[in-house]
Formats: sequence, structure tokens, C-alpha cells
Amino acid sequence: MLAGGAACSGGSEEAGAPVPDCTHAVRATRIPPDIEALALERWGTITKSEARAGFLGAVAVSEQQVVEIYPDMVRRLGASYTFLGGDNEGFEAELSFADSEDRVVSFTLTEVACDKVLIRALFEKRAA
Repeated sequence: MLAGGAACSGGSEEAGAPVPDCTHAVRATRIPPDIEALALERWGTITKSEARAGFLGAVAVSEQQVVEIYPDMVRRLGASYTFLGGDNEGFEAELSFADSEDRVVSFTLTEVACDKVLIRALFEKRAA
């Protein structure tokens, strides 16, 4: 799952996502409907979103901690998606869900500087 996050974002940094500065996050201007449907903004500000190679990717910056976000994601997204599994180490976590079309959406939560958490989402695009 981490490799997929790096492939989608295209960067060479850890999982391809830049570490946020210690000011407030700036919301991305264009967010695809499938990413909007995940309601990532419950947990943080979506700062990047892009489509590439059959996937949609998004990065959000959160003021909440991994130990708060993880169970809330399982509960809230589990109401609309099938929870496939996850691993929560407290400072980093991975979760995977499937939608009604069996498309997988994977999340990586990582604590970074300034008590922020990066939320990376990788979602299979709908077939055209």
C-alpha cells in the first residue's frame, strides 16, 4: 500500500507526500467526486489530489492524532464501505476498504512534524 501511495504522488520523499509546514494547511482547488465522497475533510484539510495510472490519490493534513483518526475512519467509512483490514501502530496506520463496485481505497496515516498527521488516500478509478 505504501508503494502505491508513492507511485500516485510521484515524489521521491517518503510515500511521495511533502511534510507540511507548521502553519495551516491550504485546501486543494480541485477534488474529484470519488475523493469528496470519502469525506476526508472530517479528519483534515485536503492539500493535494490527482488522478494517475488508474488511481485517484489525495493527501490531507490533520490536527488530530492517528489514535483518534483510525477508529473514527473504521466506524464512519465502514457504514458505506467494506472494511478489508488495517494496522494501527499508534504513530502510523494503514486501512483498506472496498466500495460497492469492489474498488479498493487504501489509507496511510503518518504522524509528522508539528503534531500533524498526513492522511494519504489511494482509490481505484472507475472504469471509463
